[in-house]
Order: sequence, then structure tokens, then C-alpha cells
Amino acid sequence: MITPALAQAIPGERPVELLLLLGAMALAPLALVTLTSFLKVVVVLSILRSALGVPQVPPNAAVTGLALLVTLLVMQPVASACWMRWQESPAPRGPEESLSAASRAAEPLRVFLARFATPADRRAFALLAARARGSPPPGGDAEEGFGVLAPAFVVSELRRAFTIGFLVFLPFLVID
Repeated sequence: MITPALAQAIPGERPVELLLLLGAMALAPLALVTLTSFLKVVVVLSILRSALGVPQVPPNAAVTGLALLVTLLVMQPVASACWMRWQESPAPRGPEESLSAASRAAEPLRVFLARFATPADRRAFALLAARARGSPPPGGDAEEGFGVLAPAFVVSELRRAFTIGFLVFLPFLVID
């Protein structure tokens, strides 16, 4: 039997918001890999495992789990800032208000991405985006959108991961 309180909790009244929530949940693994330091941590740990000369110990699940825990520790201040921004605004009603609130809440993440994406990578992806649209090369603020910052951040993190991995691998190479 469905009580009135349970009937209010069932999201059938707002199907568009439910659809947006399900879409966001489906993209959560992609966001974990591309918008956090997870990729850098897992690459460095994998290179360290190879440097030790034991390609199967620890297993991939352990390396991924450890990378996830380190990522949660590193990204906790950003997630906390995003959550605080989400809590500042009143409860959104309708998909437009939900998207607007999500945009405001994502600002600390955008600042994090801009901080760790190198300027050269940001310019390169802004230029690629402008060429794809057929518009002139952008200046200043056009390099600050998620469409430019996310791939620039991923490329920057991969470059740093392989640099760190090389520096970790080098002593093992010298010892051998």
C-alpha cells in the first residue's frame, strides 16, 4: 500500500528531472575518470607496478581501488565546495532551475580544472573547438568552458602522470 508520504517521494511527478538524473548517473564513471585526478593516480600506480617487475601483483582491482581512495581524498575539498554551493540555493523546481543550480555548483570544479590544465593545452583545445565551429580563434574567457577545460585537463594530467611514472621507474632501472 502506498502512503501519501511515499507517493510524494515517487519521482513520477517530475519525469524530466528523473531523466536528467539518470543521464547524469550514467555519465558518472566518465566524470570520475576525466574530471578528477583518478587517471593520473592509476597511471602512476600501474607504472610503479611495472617498475617492481611484478605485472600481476597487486591485481588490477587493487590498483584501481587504491587509486579511487586516493582520488576521493584529493578531490574531497572540491566536492565539498560543490556541495556547499548546491546547498546555498533553494531547492530547484523544474529542469531549467536544476540545470542552473548544477551550473553554479560546478564552479569549484571548473576552477580546479582551470588550475591544473596547462595554458598551452587550454589554448590548443580552444583553437580546435573554434576550428570545428568554423569561427575565429577565441581569446581569454573562451578557454574557460568545460568543453575546453576537460580535455585540456586530461591531457595535462596524462603528461604529469607519465612524467611522475618515469621518475618513479628510473631508480628501479638504475638498480637493475
